[in-house]
Amino acid sequence: MLHSLLALPSRRTTPWAVILPLLSSGALAKTVLVEVGSAGFTYSPNSVQADVGDVVQFHFNGAHSVTSGPFNGPCTPDSSGGFYSGFLTANASTTIDPIPPPSSSASRPTASKGRALTWR
Repeated sequence: MLHSLLALPSRRTTPWAVILPLLSSGALAKTVLVEVGSAGFTYSPNSVQADVGDVVQFHFNGAHSVTSGPFNGPCTPDSSGGFYSGFLTANASTTIDPIPPPSSSASRPTASKGRALTWR
């Protein structure tokens, strides 16, 4: 009977090799909060470091837009994979669907390429 207690794992046992990668990828992702327009025409913070898998969450104060584009033209939506939120009018109870990440730059940093994020 003792050997039956030490039996091989049953089908209900989930291997740690499957569980650990799933836990670690979700546990490492973070949400970066950016206040838009809470202190004039500014982002707060004005610079963020977001890794692949992180969420950048914009809290709008009033009516604004967020645009990703080249540093020398930050108010112009970038045709090579940036994003443009469109003009958003928000108050304390407004919920806006997430803006999908730009597919061409979602997996690599773009700040080194002179990109900027602007709001108006």
